Amino acid sequence: MNKFKWTDTKVSFVELINALQDARCINNGNTSLKDLFSFLGTVFNIHITDYYRYFTDITHRKGDDDNRTLFLNKLKAALNNHISKSDSR
Repeated sequence: MNKFKWTDTKVSFVELINALQDARCINNGNTSLKDLFSFLGTVFNIHITDYYRYFTDITHRKGDDDNRTLFLNKLKAALNNHISKSDSR
């Protein structure tokens, strides 16, 4: 039984997987998006087959880069907050 479940949106999951692929974080980028979505979808108990449609939604976000990477911005803010709290101890 898998005890991990993705609890954010599907769009956020797609944004994360694409960022990991584009930054070549897994297998030096030598894997397909299909394989990444399949594997990480299994790990986090989320099934997405139409990830290109979700990615298109991301590309249609208007504004500067910060408005286009909403989930990555959320991750960055959370980590910076954690670091700041750690610094103040």
